[in-house]
Amino acid sequence: SRRPVFTFSMLDIPTGSTLAFLRDKTKTVTVTGDREVEFEGNRTSLNQVTLDLLRNDHGKNWSTVTGPDYWSYENEILTDRRLRMEG
Repeated sequence: SRRPVFTFSMLDIPTGSTLAFLRDKTKTVTVTGDREVEFEGNRTSLNQVTLDLLRNDHGKNWSTVTGPDYWSYENEILTDRRLRMEG
C-alpha cells in the first residue's frame, strides 16, 4: 500500500514556517498551506520549487523529484522527520 500524500500538518509544520534547501541553505521557502509553499513571491508546491532549483542551480535535467528529500525544518530533513513521526 502507498503512504498517505505528504502534508506539512502530518509533520507538525505550521503555516508561516521556514524551510531550508539542503543544497543551498540561503534558499528558503515559507509554508503557506498544507501542501503549498511560497518561494520568491510565488506560491507553488515543494516538489515544483525543488525541481526548479535543481534544474536552474545545479545544471541537471531533472524530470521528477521528491521535494521533502531536499528540505529541512528545524535542522531535520523533512523525509527523516516523516519517518520518525510515522515510526
